[in-house]
Amino acid sequence: MLKFSVVIPVYNKAEFLENTLDSVFSQTYPHFEVIAVNDGSTDRSLRILERYKSKGLRIINQANKGASVARNNGIDHAQNAYIALIDADDIWSANHLEEHANSIKRFPDQVIYTNHYSIKWSSNTIKPAEFNLNETDQSIRCISNYFEASLKDNLIWTSAVCFKRSTFNNLGHFNSIYKTGQDLDLWIRFALEFPIVYNPNTTMIYHKGIINSLSKNEYNEVRYQLFSSYLKEEHQNKDLSLYLDQKRYGLALRTKAKDNIKLFKKTLLLIDTDRLSFKQKFLLNLPVFILNPLHKLRDFLMQKEWFLKLTR
Repeated sequence: MLKFSVVIPVYNKAEFLENTLDSVFSQTYPHFEVIAVNDGSTDRSLRILERYKSKGLRIINQANKGASVARNNGIDHAQNAYIALIDADDIWSANHLEEHANSIKRFPDQVIYTNHYSIKWSSNTIKPAEFNLNETDQSIRCISNYFEASLKDNLIWTSAVCFKRSTFNNLGHFNSIYKTGQDLDLWIRFALEFPIVYNPNTTMIYHKGIINSLSKNEYNEVRYQLFSSYLKEEHQNKDLSLYLDQKRYGLALRTKAKDNIKLFKKTLLLIDTDRLSFKQKFLLNLPVFILNPLHKLRDFLMQKEWFLKLTR
């Protein structure tokens, strides 16, 4: 019997937490436990969590140490062989774990599985994630080249993935030095060693537009450290290098718009600019006094449905 341990890191997500928990406890697949790690929340999150104890929710309290430590802590307390993650502001469809079970039954010898997901850009706009894959193939299948598949959106998203706990332990857990991007780092480590089992059924909504999400905070030095940590592997894997160049491009654009020229120049040195499009090169060459307001305008427009229809 396949059993899952669902791990939810929680830090000040009272506004969204009930919807997330309701989606987890509404799963059609019955064989799972749920562990919430309260990462030192100062809002009503803990009180909300305690209301779900009657449904079987296990709560672990810790001082605020960040999402990576919270996830590691939850997984350390897990009792089942497969780990499914969900952030406290995302939503699962009722068949999310059932589709993971289908993927595992189809490929029982693999170690990491992901379902298709949608991205909620604003209160009125939800768009499917876009991958560099053959969209006509709707079968559950192994993807051998994660980095090529992820040149648009990431094939793996944290709230859409499940993996074998034993393999996670062997790979060394989430790296707690990263205040952001620790999940991206883990998926790179998985993808360097294992194929990814991809299920094209959409079973999760990622709330990208949430203002107080950790991913919206500025941790650009951390991003630089992460995006420069696989230089040795990049020499042997050109697809990884191209994938990281796209991430580094985004960081270079962000740091220049923020007038952090020192970090911009360091990041630019890591990028093979011959791989960038004309538009990307043009934007990187804009002066700060033009790029900064453009960057702010883009953040505003990304919340608008008509803009997303033109750009997605």
